[in-house]
Amino acid sequence: MGLETFTGKVSDLVATNPPGTDPKSQGDDHLRGIKKTIIGQSVNMQIGQNSDPTHNFSASTNDDGTMKLARGNAGATTQDVMTVDSAGKVAFPQMGQLLAPKGYVKLPGGLIIQWGFVPGGTSKLPVTFQIPFPNTLYIGQATPIADLPDATAMGAAIIDSTNAGFSVQVRYSAAGASGVAAEGAWWLAIGD
Repeated sequence: MGLETFTGKVSDLVATNPPGTDPKSQGDDHLRGIKKTIIGQSVNMQIGQNSDPTHNFSASTNDDGTMKLARGNAGATTQDVMTVDSAGKVAFPQMGQLLAPKGYVKLPGGLIIQWGFVPGGTSKLPVTFQIPFPNTLYIGQATPIADLPDATAMGAAIIDSTNAGFSVQVRYSAAGASGVAAEGAWWLAIGD
């Protein structure tokens, strides 16, 4: 029997190979091909073969050290699930993120974390989220930023919250007096 063709797809491996009638050298070639497929040294590897491509995954590696895991059939339209760059940084394209001073990250399962800084100047400091929470804002938190005398206490309150934003109000207390401060604040919001 001739040596089977190794495509990098586990589903293309033939369970009855190598047959007992093959010469020893050909059996060794079969085993090397199987190892190459399973270890993933081939460029593309299909994981699962189903008529519904959303049940299948393919993994690909490149000579530059990058890797991609995608949903769908290899060689056809796929949707990236995870990528790893040559430095080892992992990204999940379907989750989305903006890594910036005012940014967000979408986590698996739908949880969204957003953050930023709102400069001071008014009694109500408006914050508009980078992306509105599709369902619920679970928690909003703010930390005032100020260089004040030791006897001054400061805090920040979240007011007028919606799924699209909220306002921050920074307050102070010192020597028996209290009121609204004109300081800025770092903020954090978690929702889904």
